[in-house]
This record gives sequence, structure tokens and C-alpha cells, in this order.
Amino acid sequence: MVRDLRLPRNQLPQELRDKVYDSVFTSTRVTFGQRPISRHNHKSIKPATHFLALLHVCRQIFEETKYVCLGRVLFNFERVESLLDKFSSIPSNTVSQIRHVRTRGYPLVLIFHEDHGVHDRLVWALKLLPSLQLDTLTVLGSWDGYIDCDNLNGLISHGNGWKELRYISKDSTVLQFKGDQILKGDRYWGEPQPDTWRICCYRATASIPKQMSPYTKRPRKSIASLGNLGVQEDAQLVGDDQTKREVLVVVKRGRAADISEPENGPYHSDDIRTWPDLMAWPAIKRKHTNDGNYQDSDEGYLKEEEDFEEDAYDEVNEYI
Repeated sequence: MVRDLRLPRNQLPQELRDKVYDSVFTSTRVTFGQRPISRHNHKSIKPATHFLALLHVCRQIFEETKYVCLGRVLFNFERVESLLDKFSSIPSNTVSQIRHVRTRGYPLVLIFHEDHGVHDRLVWALKLLPSLQLDTLTVLGSWDGYIDCDNLNGLISHGNGWKELRYISKDSTVLQFKGDQILKGDRYWGEPQPDTWRICCYRATASIPKQMSPYTKRPRKSIASLGNLGVQEDAQLVGDDQTKREVLVVVKRGRAADISEPENGPYHSDDIRTWPDLMAWPAIKRKHTNDGNYQDSDEGYLKEEEDFEEDAYDEVNEYI
């Protein structure tokens, strides 16, 4: 393609134009789904109208950026169902180019009978997207510290498709809850991971955090010493002001780690892919959700009178 050098932007070297593109896309997020505004109320969110404006400036910029944006922008999903909806509807080779995803840690609820539902953890829902090759997976915690602990355990023990996991819990209960709330089985901090892994934990400095401070920052060899977290009372976690402090857990795999998801078994007994009638997400959704209640499209669960709220943010990583 011949560049029109009369245009000021075309007089910039390619390296500088790439820096401009990188700056724009790394400060952009694309949001879908129903954002929780309380325990039982949600608001439907859509991406900001300008999120792809740069691609529409001219044909040359489109050609220079059409493959760059997927690896730079943050794809933000308010429910894992919305993530499955969007990524299941696009080619797997496109999904594999996406590098940054954020979602919430609420369980995926599947219904098998009128009075029987199954709450699948995030790690098993993501198995339905085996082409994921993320640099970062960010999870905003649920309403319950036990669920967050179980999510972490599952993602670290059985998760694939990401190089770095960032798990943000709304309070410190992920580190401190009664022992009788724990299901039988190993927890991630009681089971050392490979030498190339690094698991670090940070805790907010106040109950309404503006910054995170190191709370526990220990490599693999010290993970076993954290075995009493969440079981025995910790003086640093007792009291309302202490309990309400957010926690950030960062898990990094080694540089040469294979993050690909094996598509052929054997599968874990909790893996959705072990179902006798193995189905992709669209079929699972039709058969095992409330008539597609979680569909994130204009013709799904959204009623005609329901309005979308445009996603507004000052900084791409901020959250509610």
C-alpha cells in the first residue's frame, strides 16, 4: 500500500506509529455482560462507542492495526457466560490472538432438572475455550471468600490458557474463614507448584483500598508454610477493618511453560468435557441454562425496554 506522505501522521516512522497504536489499545477495554450493582441486581453493559475508532480512521491505519488490537486491548466480561458467548462465536484462531481478559469469579450455573442445578467453577468453564493463549487472566472475586479460595485452587491446579493469573478478592475472607467451610481436598497454598512458578499475595492497606501492599510474597519453596491460611485464626485478619481489605493474588508461570489446553483426554472428573453428551457452549447454553438467560446479545434475555449502559472508565484496569 502506497502511503500519502502529505498527511502528517504518515510522515512518522513506523516505529513511532506503532508506539501510538500501542498506547491507544493498551488503554482500551471492551466490556460485555451484566455488571452486578448489588447482590441480586445487575446492569447490562456495552463497550464504549469509540473503542474501535482508530481502526476506522483510514484504510492504512486499519491494515496496520487490525491484528495488533486483539493482543493489546482488555476484553472485560461481567459474567463468564458472556465470555463464553462472545469467544464461542468467533474463530478459534482469532481467540488465540487475544492476550488480556478479565472476568468475574461467579460460578457458571447449569440446570439439569427443575430442582437441580450445578455450580461449575471458572476453571471448568474456561475448558470450553481450548484456544485461549492469554498473557494475563484477571478475575474479580465473587461475594464469598470460600468460592474465591476454591476458584484459586482450581485455576492454579487445573487451569491452562494463561501465563499470568491476577485474582482480586473483594475482602480478606479468601485468607480467613472457618475450617468447617473448607471442602475436602488440597488447597493451592498447601501444594507447592513447579520451581518456575511464582505465587505472590498482596493485601490492601485500607478497607477502601487505593493501593495494594505486600502481604505475603514468597516463592514456591515457602508456599507450604502458608498451609494454615484460611484455617487458623490470623490476628492480622481479624476485625471489620482488617476483613474488608481487598486481596490480590498473582500467579506467574515460567517463560517456557506450555499453557495450551489439551483437547483430548483424559479429563478431570469435574471437567465439563467429561459429560456423556459432549457439547460446545452454544448447545450447553440452550439445554442447561434458563432459556438462554445469560445470552449477551440484542435478541437474547434483554427485553425491549431494557437499556444498555455504556462502559465508562478513567483507567483500563479500574473495576467496581
